[in-house]
Amino acid sequence: MEKVKAKDIRKVNTHFSFKDRYIMEWLISCQLSPFFSAFFVNKKITPNQVTLLMIISGMIGAILFALPCVICKAIGTIFIQLWFVFDDSDGEVARYTKQFSKYGTEMDFMAHAITHPLFILAFLASSLQLYGIERHWLYLIFLGFLASEFWSRATVGFNYRILKNNEAKKVAPESNLRQIISYIRANIWAFPNYILVFPFLYGVDMIFNTEIMLWCSILLVVYSLANNLVEAGRCLVKLCRG
Repeated sequence: MEKVKAKDIRKVNTHFSFKDRYIMEWLISCQLSPFFSAFFVNKKITPNQVTLLMIISGMIGAILFALPCVICKAIGTIFIQLWFVFDDSDGEVARYTKQFSKYGTEMDFMAHAITHPLFILAFLASSLQLYGIERHWLYLIFLGFLASEFWSRATVGFNYRILKNNEAKKVAPESNLRQIISYIRANIWAFPNYILVFPFLYGVDMIFNTEIMLWCSILLVVYSLANNLVEAGRCLVKLCRG
């Protein structure tokens, strides 16, 4: 049997364009995942096993990045990027091999529920090592991120169920300007983008003795919490309208 190649995997990616992906996902994960997915398919590794690799990679990345060692943080950054590569890859393997299951969907949700809090703790530990700010403010910032992340996941899931129940209704297409605004809003709010970009901007702060990532984190947590309030309000309006 002929070996599967990355180009074969890309054919089953129905949402591969830039506008359908997070910025950091498009720049890194989407470019690498087809090569990993082709390897997994050829080795007969199942989508659920890839999800398990995702969890392990995320855990290793979080632990290494939390350590007060530049080399550990560099290696941790690689594992953090691989975490999202595998997150894309498990879906690609599932689509190519047509191995879909409810258990796989639940496992993917569990993978994020495990790794996201670990990333928050790792970034908090790293911030305590670098930034000259009172500890209680850093605790508050990252507690806000943790609350925002779980809140947003609940809101997005609720919105999805509402849309699925009303999928028969015709929805007017968005204008190009609205699509651009929606894309920017989604990327600012997207927690995976924050996870993927944090190690790089943290590295800039380490090298140049700046606080770019710290202030980005403060602004982002305020924006995320405010956006969650808006989205929660929209969910209530949709629910009331039936």
